[in-house]
Amino acid sequence: AERDARFSALMTQASECQLQVKSRLLRLEAPLPRDAMEGRWPKGGCLGGWQMAPWGGGEAFDPGIKSGGGLKDKVQLLHKGDWSQIKDVSRIFLYYPDASSLLEGLEKLQKAFRCLRVVNRFRHPTVLGWRDVTVLVEESVEACHRARHICEIRLQLNGYAIVRKHA
Repeated sequence: AERDARFSALMTQASECQLQVKSRLLRLEAPLPRDAMEGRWPKGGCLGGWQMAPWGGGEAFDPGIKSGGGLKDKVQLLHKGDWSQIKDVSRIFLYYPDASSLLEGLEKLQKAFRCLRVVNRFRHPTVLGWRDVTVLVEESVEACHRARHICEIRLQLNGYAIVRKHA
């Protein structure tokens, strides 16, 4: 029961954090109601997303928060039940046409958000050759009594995203 309660609290925080980060990326004074935001924000995909001129000219997508079943398994297998180790429940993807735009977006994100970690997979690709930049940002989630939550913002090049989608 306690584990289910922690999971439920994490999912609520993740959902609220996702909404708050999207509002900040859109430079809104205050978050839009969930229905209004969801109607404006593209899901999935890798081209045709929300134009993010203030963030280096990328396109933004919301892949949704990570799903429950796989998340519970990840916590048990990789983190021995420690929910505080999960850093990518809330996530936003930003796709860029070229490396200079991606770098500009990264620099602007680092100035606007409290960045806890930046993982540069262009410098150190995965064993399968995947390259991107992952930024973990910390948000104080207003709707959850200012609980701290980490959101993953992934910056990718369009070409890699297209190949990954069709692989």
